[in-house]
Amino acid sequence: MEDKEFNVQNLDRLTDEERKKVSNLLNIKRRKRGDEEYAKANLEIGKIIANKGYMPLAKRIWEEIQVSDSLYLYSKALYNIGLSWEKMGDEKKAIYFWKKVERRCNLESFICSRVNLGIVFSRNKDYEKAIQYWSEIKEEDGSDVFHEMKLFIGVAYHQLGMDKKSISFLDSIALEDNKKYYAEARNRLGVIYYHKGNIKKAIEFFSSVRKEYDENSFGYAMFHLGLTILEKNMDEEGALEYWHQVVSLSDNIFCSEAKFGIGRIYLEQGKENLALDMLRSINIEENTEAYTKAQLYLAEFYSSNGEEGKAVKIWEKITEEQDYEYYLTAKVKIGIQFLKNSCSEDYYEHWDFFGKKYYFGKNSFKKSCSNEINLLFEKIDNKEIMKNLTSCFMIILGIIDELKIYSKYLDFKNKSPERKFAHYTSTSVANLLLQHNYKEDNCKIGSRFRLNTINNVNDPSEGLVLYKYLSLFNNLYDTPDSGKKNQVFLACFTFNHDSLNQFRLYGKENHKEASGISLIFKNSYFQTDYYSEVANIDIYDKYKVLLSNNEDYKENLELSKQELVRCIYLEPNSGYIRLAQRDKLTFYHEFEDREEAEKKWNDYQEYMVLKTKNIQFLIDKLKFFCEEINKGRKTVKNLNLDKELDALLEKMFLPIKYLIKHSAFQEEQECRMMYITTIDNPKVQMVYGEALYIEYAIDIKDNLDKVYIAPAATQYQPYLAKLLCDTDVKIELSNNPYRQTS
Repeated sequence: MEDKEFNVQNLDRLTDEERKKVSNLLNIKRRKRGDEEYAKANLEIGKIIANKGYMPLAKRIWEEIQVSDSLYLYSKALYNIGLSWEKMGDEKKAIYFWKKVERRCNLESFICSRVNLGIVFSRNKDYEKAIQYWSEIKEEDGSDVFHEMKLFIGVAYHQLGMDKKSISFLDSIALEDNKKYYAEARNRLGVIYYHKGNIKKAIEFFSSVRKEYDENSFGYAMFHLGLTILEKNMDEEGALEYWHQVVSLSDNIFCSEAKFGIGRIYLEQGKENLALDMLRSINIEENTEAYTKAQLYLAEFYSSNGEEGKAVKIWEKITEEQDYEYYLTAKVKIGIQFLKNSCSEDYYEHWDFFGKKYYFGKNSFKKSCSNEINLLFEKIDNKEIMKNLTSCFMIILGIIDELKIYSKYLDFKNKSPERKFAHYTSTSVANLLLQHNYKEDNCKIGSRFRLNTINNVNDPSEGLVLYKYLSLFNNLYDTPDSGKKNQVFLACFTFNHDSLNQFRLYGKENHKEASGISLIFKNSYFQTDYYSEVANIDIYDKYKVLLSNNEDYKENLELSKQELVRCIYLEPNSGYIRLAQRDKLTFYHEFEDREEAEKKWNDYQEYMVLKTKNIQFLIDKLKFFCEEINKGRKTVKNLNLDKELDALLEKMFLPIKYLIKHSAFQEEQECRMMYITTIDNPKVQMVYGEALYIEYAIDIKDNLDKVYIAPAATQYQPYLAKLLCDTDVKIELSNNPYRQTS
């Protein structure tokens, strides 16, 4: 730096040796040693002091290098200047300098700049731009970096929802190209197929990763293998074997997640001491999310065993910094516990979010409702209304939590009896569903599983029963949602796998009773994470999607795994409720030994009595707070504010209003997969004049356990056998007697 000398002695973070080296390099002057030597010296000085955190000074030194000094060194300086801008938080300037680096001037700096340009654009979710820059790196530039870019591009295409291109790039990385990137690509392919519901393919890819390829990738593969075989085969011992391999890799990033999985399985197996030891062994320093989830599971265990005090102490220690979504879950749990214990106003201390402008994590439903409560609080000068409104919101979250069907780990010490769910349909629809991946003349035939609009259900009171019980709206048929801005899409399932009544009502072929089939799904077909978000609502932000003119666009329009939630049957005049559940006969069908069937039934009844008691308590409290809102709103003189309050209440109740059905339908024992969105969401597809629907991306055949054929559809048995010949799905004729009529 000839014009801008600086005192190296002031750089106190340098070692004596580094200070001496920088002093010597500063003695290299352009006029004495020449342009190229001067540029080399400045590059080295900048590198030394940048490594010690003096980034602005390093940038100034690199800026002294001119294009006339050396194209090669100038390009290196451009790259370094871009890097310094990125470190100082100015990505726009970093992009500007990296773009100026040319291949012909300095190949190494060109490659590094293109890699970093892609990373910056990917970080900002501009995956198309990221792919553009990564694609500039060619195989002749270096085999390792080329295959690393193929990995990056494959991941970016997956982020865009273009899984065909993603799979093509990832699958093109061979073992002989680069063991590490091969292993990472296999894992990425496994995840893609896992989320598409193709469990067999996922297992195939995860199983191909070896420890000698890359230890971190091996840990990742073993962890996900445990997950997939648990879903596919309910193979707990197999999952434990894989996860213990991960735990043995003590510094692997998935070690804590594996411990968490092992703890959950031990809980289900009744090995409580082993489970508690494993969950307690997860440190917050290793993995904050796994630690927080483990703490929530420990609290749930204590709560279910009557040790509410221990549970509350754990919930109280969960902080916003750990994870706001889990923090909110803990707050809801504490508040409800205090409500149960009649602790006067103590419950509300955990629900008072007014004026704090919290954004409840990634979930748009929680974020939107919390923000609107805060906005309304600023307008309505009645804190009691807002207190009751917030209490309603928290109780709704508590009801959702109780209604989720987790199918494993927490609710039972032995294997959960709620592991399989039936969907009744016609033989013609079943034919389309089971042929989805077949091709004929290079064209796909068949259909994805669909979620249809609420308009197709047979209960005219859908969505209104709860409002009637709560006395929420004066005109039940003119609620804020009646303009159909929001559409509800449903898929209906039941605990009754072989029910004559449901065969007669549903899945009729040509209007003929008992002529359909019952598809029995494993729990792997659904989202079963205990602490997953309210994942089925996508209504508040304008839906953004990559518009593309190729087949990959269609993959963006399908739903990933959704939760299955049980229905509540409510008689609105008396307040009587019953939860959807298995009946006693299904246990006698499942277990040949009558004593075992009776014991399993009694255990299940004990569980359902407790769950019903919890739901009854929450609904009673919900009614109380709604009544308080109705009393308080009389003080709201502004008609527009009153309408805003109605609109917010309607939004808050969206996740549960279609889960509460009239008690007249209780024998259906229904569970629902539900998705609520705006009509302009590209996921919403249409057959004009006939149907609005959304397709579900998860593969059916990989997640089927059994098929029951109705009494009047036995002639379809050989055709179903042909469709399922490449699976281990069992096909059985219905056990129900039925006299066919012409």
